[in-house]
Amino acid sequence: MIVGISMVRDEADVIDTTLRHLLAHGVDHLIVADNLSRDATDTILREVALDTDRLTVIDDPELGYYQDRKMSALAVQAFEMGADWVLPFDADELWYPTHGGTLAEFFADCPADIIEARGWDHVATATDPPGPTPMHRIQHRRPAQQVLPKVAFRACSEPYIHMGNHAVNRNGAESRCQGLSYRHFQYRSLGQLKSKIRNGVEAYEATDLHYQFGSHWRVLGAKSDAELAEVWRQMIAEPDLVFDPAPVKS
Repeated sequence: MIVGISMVRDEADVIDTTLRHLLAHGVDHLIVADNLSRDATDTILREVALDTDRLTVIDDPELGYYQDRKMSALAVQAFEMGADWVLPFDADELWYPTHGGTLAEFFADCPADIIEARGWDHVATATDPPGPTPMHRIQHRRPAQQVLPKVAFRACSEPYIHMGNHAVNRNGAESRCQGLSYRHFQYRSLGQLKSKIRNGVEAYEATDLHYQFGSHWRVLGAKSDAELAEVWRQMIAEPDLVFDPAPVKS
């Protein structure tokens, strides 16, 4: 049994696509904690939950961005539900096996305890074609993969998922393999960029975490709307992008 876990906030433009993508890939169940969304995210989550018995929606009223603690708690819930595998995902990520097939097929054949997944950052451009969601529309990615991998892992009773879902400590074996990838759609419009930055700064300022956590949010959060507009202008004109439409499965 594969259980995907996530905490989300203001991801109404992508959350439906992400959830249905994972379900179509054979993920058995999803547990999603909505963290004080102000847009239609919670409504969409409830609608998907009505369509399937494979989604559990949780209200997370704590503003502080204690991602490690919250995601670890969701992983425990997945274990208690009977999960064999836990797949931590963000709302702006599409996961898939690197060499084809479905996630369910990959997990069924995986002999390791921890799977490292490499990510591709997809970048909106000024020439994006029409599409039902940003994940269908944004068709260019940066040429190099992200430096830090993310992880999926065999379920256990006392997992600790590190900030960013980049590592996990298990109370059990920790043999590793690769073979998963994900497409990352972090910034999808100027309005969404501003919202994500402001939300991120607000959430980190509500914690007692060291400044090193979320430093990129704080740097961007210090910029004015006009300065963020310039960041967006440079992003959509970024050179050396690779044309590589994401394999959206639904």
